[in-house]
Amino acid sequence: MFENPYLTVPILGLIGGLGNSLLMQGNFAVPRVIKTDGRTSWDPGFLGNMFLGALAALVTYALDPGDKFSVRQVGIAVLSGIGGASILTEWMQRKDIRILEIKNEALSNTIAKRSNAKRKNP
Repeated sequence: MFENPYLTVPILGLIGGLGNSLLMQGNFAVPRVIKTDGRTSWDPGFLGNMFLGALAALVTYALDPGDKFSVRQVGIAVLSGIGGASILTEWMQRKDIRILEIKNEALSNTIAKRSNAKRKNP
């Protein structure tokens, strides 16, 4: 089973996603169709947690695959699956924060340059 970690890790993440359903909701919510204000949407229930768990585990593994698949990586994959959406959201927020820091730095540099130019040419 551990011969192909890119198959094993998502499966472990699926298991973690089941754990997420139990921890967060206390049960396995069945997928259902919801109709609100004339709009129809689909609530994937525990399947959504499983999918996000598999995705989070795969992303976590892909960031640092290591040389050999180990027991440590099994634990990380399951924990990533339990964290699921939270891990993915945190990762995206960090990326957004870094982008904002870069933009803020560029804006500060532009303001400083314009201030210096105005001082030289009043």
